[in-house]
Amino acid sequence: RSLPECLSSLPSSRVRALELPKDIVEKFNAAKLTLLKQLKARADQTPEWSRRPFTPKTFPCFFVLQGAEFQGHTKGFAPLNQFVKAKTLSGVQVHLFSASNLRSLAKDVIGNVKLLCGYAYTLNTRTDAWPSKKAYQQAMKWQKEGYDCLQCTDSGLARVVIWEPYALYGTHLVEATRTDLTLAAEAAAVL
Repeated sequence: RSLPECLSSLPSSRVRALELPKDIVEKFNAAKLTLLKQLKARADQTPEWSRRPFTPKTFPCFFVLQGAEFQGHTKGFAPLNQFVKAKTLSGVQVHLFSASNLRSLAKDVIGNVKLLCGYAYTLNTRTDAWPSKKAYQQAMKWQKEGYDCLQCTDSGLARVVIWEPYALYGTHLVEATRTDLTLAAEAAAVL
């Protein structure tokens, strides 16, 4: 997979394509297969006219690499335990490549920001507000209802939380400045 077009103007010295081991590619494909099997199992138990439409999506996303745990990170979304957090509803929180997200991120950048860019695969996206801390069990209810991710746009960066089996695939590591992100936001607005 390639880098999203909005980042095509970045100098090649600040973009590194990830050479991912075969086992990581296999985990991504296994996660996709698991989602499809779960969908089929739910469909088999649901009357035909009550079933949700089949809407698979693969979309570009990014994760902001910050903190000591991501120093020298080179393996995409592996190991997963670095990315799965209780505060992100026991999922991996990523962001969509949108003009508003890139603008919002640019506002907070001092110096450079490191991004892990890649793709997520989903079959059932729940679009809702971020649950309050008292309602975190809501996320487990949504997962039991067959949703494999939650998309929220309630504050700051629009975020998507990908739940188990975590169908994510990292493709590039990018180092960007505030100016880079502002230009990428302008490009994303046109695309």
